[in-house]
Amino acid sequence: MNRRDLLDWVRERFVLTRQEKKMVAFVAAMFLLGLATMEYRRRNPPPPPPPIVQPPPKPKKASTPRPKKPKVSPVPAPRVVPAAD
Repeated sequence: MNRRDLLDWVRERFVLTRQEKKMVAFVAAMFLLGLATMEYRRRNPPPPPPPIVQPPPKPKKASTPRPKKPKVSPVPAPRVVPAAD
């Protein structure tokens, strides 16, 4: 069995329709794209995130103080005593 016969035998064994060939090509392309992406990310890692800088606090406005409300002490209500008959 020479090389040509072996190739013919394999070709006869694995007969694919046009749609199946397209699907195999698509799956192979996606696999290769995934490998290429993985290799690219390995060689070019993302830069570290910049440190978080807190903005300086805003100065408080100088304002006049609000007048305080006078404290009112509770006054008990007058008792109503019923008239004796």
